Amino acid sequence: MRRRTRRNELQNITSMGDFNELSISGHVERQPVLREDEDRQCVCEFVLTHTTVSCGRCESQRYNIQAHGQLAEHYAANWQPGQAIVIDGRLEYQVCDTLAGPLPSVWIVAHCIDATLGLHPEPSRIHGDFSIWNPRS
Repeated sequence: MRRRTRRNELQNITSMGDFNELSISGHVERQPVLREDEDRQCVCEFVLTHTTVSCGRCESQRYNIQAHGQLAEHYAANWQPGQAIVIDGRLEYQVCDTLAGPLPSVWIVAHCIDATLGLHPEPSRIHGDFSIWNPRS
């Protein structure tokens, strides 16, 4: 029964086209940067550190994150060092012109940032007052 359900989900995806949604957890070590884009909209940029454990070894992966509008302002104002968060968002591919030529980059654009997890645990121990805030709700 499970296989049939998964197959139906995959058939629905192919009939609708590709989709671009993801959830990822981690923590932010450095203060986010809040700026305005060319349309004078607030943009909050930061690096999410995501820790994976494989074969008993911890590995840190870092992802560039952007939040826009009210979500950007809210997260920048309430960020706390070492706070564990979950981000729901989408991938965005950008190409930047540099002196060395075009340079591709991938960002995660956040739709929702859930910071109710408290502080991120120390990697050796893997085995808040900030609530879920989603400007869409």
